[in-house]
Amino acid sequence: RHIILSNFFRQQVIDIADPTPEEIVEYYQENIDQFKQHESRRLQFFPYRTETEAIEGREFIQRAIREDNELRIIDHVRNLEFQDVVSAMRLVYNNPNLPRFGEEREMYDVIWNTPEGTMSEIHRSESGIYYFLVPIEHIPEFQHPIENHQWYIREKLSHHGRVDRWQEVVADLVDKYD
Repeated sequence: RHIILSNFFRQQVIDIADPTPEEIVEYYQENIDQFKQHESRRLQFFPYRTETEAIEGREFIQRAIREDNELRIIDHVRNLEFQDVVSAMRLVYNNPNLPRFGEEREMYDVIWNTPEGTMSEIHRSESGIYYFLVPIEHIPEFQHPIENHQWYIREKLSHHGRVDRWQEVVADLVDKYD
């Protein structure tokens, strides 16, 4: 009975629901934005409670950069009070709605107007945190090729097709055998 039911299910649901290559391409074309990497920046973000701490922190980081002492910078970052903010601001998309801060237009402008590899001036966020930052890398927007996502699309379409087909089969069986 199990073998008969398994074969029936495979023939009536699974095999019928597999998407064709054309359906995969069509899904990719219709949902092209889903497979796009949006423009972003990787940052070193240094938040402080007071302006004095920010000034001292900026001087410390500048000195460590001049001395080419990356370990001092790493140690300094680990000891910052706002670790959740530091982590959230490591990668920022080109969107004024910033992680942990919400929509802050001034901070957004600082992030996107500071040249890569340059330390910004000290600024104060709307939430009262003093900060400066260094954009490390600019990642331009790019489109992932369909080859990178064929498996995902096939699985997604197969799942939806199987669910739909199973509902049809159940409805037919209910109608036929009540």
